[in-house]
Amino acid sequence: MTIKKIFNRVILFAFSSIFAQSIEIPETIYFAGLQLNLTNDLRYELQKQVLALAKNKNYFSNKLKLTDTYFPFIESALEQENIPTDFKYLIIQESGMQSDAVSGSNAVGYWQFKKETAQEVGLTVNADIDERKHIIASTHGAAKYLKKNYQFTINWLYALIAYNTGLGGVKQFLKPEHSGAAEMNLSTDTHWYAIKFLAHKIAYEDKVGYNPSPDITLLPYETDTKGKTLTEIAAQTGVNVDALKNFNKWLTNARVPDDKNYTVLLPTTFIERDQIASQLGIVLDKKTVVNVDSKTPQQMPSSNTTPLMMPKTSTQDVPLLITYNELEAIQARLGDTPAKLAFAGGISPEKFFKYNDMLKFEEVRGGKIYYLESKNNKAVILQHTVQIGETMWDISQKYGIKLKHLYKKNRMEENEGLQEGRVLYLKNKRPPEEPIIFNFPKKEIQKTDPQPISVPKKDTSLLQVPQNQALNKDKVTLQTTLTTTSAPAATEPENTENKPSITQTVKIEPPVIAKKDSVQTIVNTNLPSKSFLKLNTNKDIIKDSSKIYHVVCMQQTLFSIAKHYATKADSIKIWNNIGMEGLQYDQKITTSKKTTALKSKYKTYIVKQTCTIEDASAELSKSIEDLYIWNDKKNGFLLQGELLRIKY
Repeated sequence: MTIKKIFNRVILFAFSSIFAQSIEIPETIYFAGLQLNLTNDLRYELQKQVLALAKNKNYFSNKLKLTDTYFPFIESALEQENIPTDFKYLIIQESGMQSDAVSGSNAVGYWQFKKETAQEVGLTVNADIDERKHIIASTHGAAKYLKKNYQFTINWLYALIAYNTGLGGVKQFLKPEHSGAAEMNLSTDTHWYAIKFLAHKIAYEDKVGYNPSPDITLLPYETDTKGKTLTEIAAQTGVNVDALKNFNKWLTNARVPDDKNYTVLLPTTFIERDQIASQLGIVLDKKTVVNVDSKTPQQMPSSNTTPLMMPKTSTQDVPLLITYNELEAIQARLGDTPAKLAFAGGISPEKFFKYNDMLKFEEVRGGKIYYLESKNNKAVILQHTVQIGETMWDISQKYGIKLKHLYKKNRMEENEGLQEGRVLYLKNKRPPEEPIIFNFPKKEIQKTDPQPISVPKKDTSLLQVPQNQALNKDKVTLQTTLTTTSAPAATEPENTENKPSITQTVKIEPPVIAKKDSVQTIVNTNLPSKSFLKLNTNKDIIKDSSKIYHVVCMQQTLFSIAKHYATKADSIKIWNNIGMEGLQYDQKITTSKKTTALKSKYKTYIVKQTCTIEDASAELSKSIEDLYIWNDKKNGFLLQGELLRIKY
């Protein structure tokens, strides 16, 4: 060992003694019945990783709270599958116990399964549900996968490594003498994934399971869930609907499918858990909760008796730590103060005010979401239409974007008035030559019969107010001619072929434009006939139905496109021979080569503006599930410029 390495190691141990009270890594540790003997170099490496895991106290504390909620279910599932419960620490390493975690390789959920692997271990992944995000179902799936690995390796440490590499990848690490062994010697040559796992085990194992009354516990409820929405189940069981949705993200549409009763997880306080379980007929696991089988009056109250000393609390009285817009956040309760929320989130009141763009004298509002870390400089969503009563602060909190950046992106002065219907930019900055857009409600559209005037043919969903149009102080009436494609009413049958245009009148309030913007106002009437898709007539765009294609739009980057398609920017460069010149506007590019080719004929549609797959389903009269399958969709959003494939 060189003098430099010795010096660095002395510095590290001095650092660790200050910040972690010299976390000691023993020479021997035990995992899944294996005795693991560690070299000094490996102990040194493990100490560095354990220190890194414990360095952020807020993060570490929040993960410990999640173990209180989830580990009882994880341990129970592992025991049912005859898997060592030491594997429970793997879920912290894989996803941080976040149900909607997504990796760069598009592995999803608590245990980070790709779709194909999830289906192999019996998990359901379709347009309605994704059991990779269900803590009980996904843990059973992970246990089955680990069991399969063990049957091949006859060694739990190698089964762990195979969870990352696959059975094909673990072969190069196998040693015959370790098959069925009870003891192994490990060094820094051990696979990095196993070292990282051991660091997580050491960091957490002496700290989990010691909270006798966790903030949130979960009750598995499947008695009467078939076909019901989470809102209906919340009303039926008496739990908080927002908390219910937060712990059941496996339901894509917040509705249980109607083919069977699925297990919905009910978040409750520890105090009220037994009472709710008794009322709903839920038999609790003896290992994790008090025994309810003895049916004593104190444990199983009858419907006409009230348990003694039972506080009247609900999940609304418990601080709800959540992930919102991919940021650590907390939901305020009635009567909460900034200091209380800051304390619950492990930050100072000063940081709480700063992170949420609040003044020190401001109070929090019950039911609102507040952030426990700095908000983002931009949102994922491109635009937002201002609703009645909304403020810039409301919108900045809704999308997790800093208030000052929201003002800058829209070229607005701070504290500038905000008008209903204005379209705000959330991701990119509004170009200086871009007019301010107002998106007015449909109810303001009325059919009349005045003299028509011409309308530009570029986009029938946009009506331009002429600069020389006289504006009345109270309102302005625009007379426009629009051609409708909707069917006539049943009571007035008509022949729609060669039908003359229908004249409509749009009444709007005069828009308030920022002083520094001397531009025209564009009024989006948001007509029902507005289309999100455009039929692709350029057959050169699609050359192979086994690939996914995209048409590059303004201000889109390699990174943003790669992120949407869950692939790598470098892969897109290689597939499309993109060099230093980068992407070009209106360029047709391949974004994936992993889809199954459509064997029948198909049409393609270009997405005109970012929307949801539900919007496309309604417009094309195709099922959401078919759109997912035909286009190998990774999420429920359609990016502007995306090419959608439809069988016919």
